[in-house]
Amino acid sequence: MKIAIIALLLFLPINIFAGNKQQFYNASDIYGTSIIEPNSICKDRRGFIWIASKSGVYRLSDNNCKLYVLPYSSMNVVSVEITHRENRLVAFTNQGEVFSYDPVADRFSYCMNFPEMINRDSAYLSQIEIDDKGDMWIASSSGLYVYSDSTLVPLDDVRATLGDLVHYDAKSLIAGSPEGIYKIDTSTHKVDKLCTPEGVFPTRLCVDIPNNKIWVGTMANGLHYVDLGSKTMKRAGASNFPRQYVRDIKRNRRTWSVGTVARRQPRHYKLSGEFRQSGINRRKRRAGHAL
Repeated sequence: MKIAIIALLLFLPINIFAGNKQQFYNASDIYGTSIIEPNSICKDRRGFIWIASKSGVYRLSDNNCKLYVLPYSSMNVVSVEITHRENRLVAFTNQGEVFSYDPVADRFSYCMNFPEMINRDSAYLSQIEIDDKGDMWIASSSGLYVYSDSTLVPLDDVRATLGDLVHYDAKSLIAGSPEGIYKIDTSTHKVDKLCTPEGVFPTRLCVDIPNNKIWVGTMANGLHYVDLGSKTMKRAGASNFPRQYVRDIKRNRRTWSVGTVARRQPRHYKLSGEFRQSGINRRKRRAGHAL
């Protein structure tokens, strides 16, 4: 479907090089609209593609593009993200405003102002994940919180600034901060500290169950991983893998792709026994040792 390929082109540059036979389309040509500064994308169970941007949230179908303007209470918005699980769709700003999609009214309603609920002048949200009960788990600059039945509850064992939050499986999450990589049971709220990062700030987490690892992208130290068997964090691959900001980590069938940013220039690396740079900036190819 054209819609899926449009979504990849808009947001995930590291996926552009995953296959050589894909055809890409311009959303402006198909829908007659410009989607400016897209930040995140998700696909719901009905097949709609949702794209979050500073302009609001776009919903793409095969023949239609609809913009949902979010009811911001503050215009001090740098980025907007979107997350989805089962029948719940949530958009949030980096400054802590959260909006929930109402499918009956077909609009995003104001859900909460996170800084106000924790009595702070400001707070940064890095990610929101939704559990199987529909509760929201919020990774923030003030730690990890769970929002259930209009009540916001902090997890006292995870109070440091969080860089990312991802699902490990249906009943648990992985959170990353400079003070620890944590596994959280969403039913009991039990927290298991897997390890302590040594002088790195996690920016992206990616679960690799077959290899018993958690891939950890960092702010300025390249790529690491947590060995779940030994509960230790190790630097991934060759010593010459760049110590750069890791923007994203994605799995592409048998390989993993890592997108980094250096001097505002994106770079793409493939992980399949070796690290190899491909796509953008090919002239500076790097090779490493097996993981």
